[in-house]
Amino acid sequence: MIKLLRTALLLMAVLAGPVLAADDNAGQVEDGDAYVEDGDGWMEDGDGAGMFSPMMNAAQMDDWETLRRLARTQCPPRDLEPDMTVLHHAAMRADSRTVACLLQAGADRTVKDNYGRLPWDYALQNAQLDAATRDMLSVGRNDAVFDCIRERRRDDLLRCMQQERYRSARNDDGDTPLLFAARCGYWDYVFTLLELKPDIYARNHEGQNLLFFVFKDSINADQAGRIAALYDRRAYADRQGRSPVHYAAGQSAVDGTQKLLLALTFSPDINATDQEGMTPLAAALRYGKTRQASALVALGADVSRYPAGELDERLSRNRLSDSDRRLIEAFKAKGTPAR
Repeated sequence: MIKLLRTALLLMAVLAGPVLAADDNAGQVEDGDAYVEDGDGWMEDGDGAGMFSPMMNAAQMDDWETLRRLARTQCPPRDLEPDMTVLHHAAMRADSRTVACLLQAGADRTVKDNYGRLPWDYALQNAQLDAATRDMLSVGRNDAVFDCIRERRRDDLLRCMQQERYRSARNDDGDTPLLFAARCGYWDYVFTLLELKPDIYARNHEGQNLLFFVFKDSINADQAGRIAALYDRRAYADRQGRSPVHYAAGQSAVDGTQKLLLALTFSPDINATDQEGMTPLAAALRYGKTRQASALVALGADVSRYPAGELDERLSRNRLSDSDRRLIEAFKAKGTPAR
């Protein structure tokens, strides 16, 4: 096989251009672009840019029979050649038998290529590769589902979510895939995941379920309402004792008044305090959300802790709009949330 390969490469070199150099001692043939072979069967780019092992050379030449034979007799190299390992290449080419053979021979599935990807990433993108082979490459890679979300690879994400261990996966923050998509602000992915019927009550290490991200992030009121409709109307609090109202008052940036009123349908105590003694009004003032602060005052929030005149001065910077006032009056007509 080596002799045939050497002959083929020599013929390629002759067809491509003049032979620039030859080394009879090592059996090398070199031109500007051709691959050359050293005495050990390693293939080197003619300009010395990189080295290919016999396994990678067989893979690149589509000589899968030789590749599998080599894998049975020697440990697959873990070095990049020059951009990926042989296992990456086999996964990319959807060769299930070679992947299995390489893994059995000791190939390292945890090595990343020059693009930061694992063999599993290529396997996940390759619809022609069977699920069993993808599963072999994904052992210990439950976090891969979060990579799919972070890199916005929807098709790969949906393939991941077909397996139970990915549906129940958690990252270092305790986020499920659903919570991580919300944390990233990828609300299109959140709605995609919601169609798969995940556990919407699951909480991360901060005690947050999806509802808290709804009132925390720049999601509009219509989208917030669609998600809020999935939850039971009862009080929720994170590990710091903060309710959805705290989040809507202090962090929501879009449709602030509408989302604040929506949050009050879950936590009607407008003066509830967290573990630090902070009320929703205090949260709004702390984070400069004077529009939400004005709405809370209009809804009956306790202002006794603030010196006379100081609160009016701060709220004068962002008065409620007429539409906000109408929303608040309609909400109060159904029953004031103040306690």
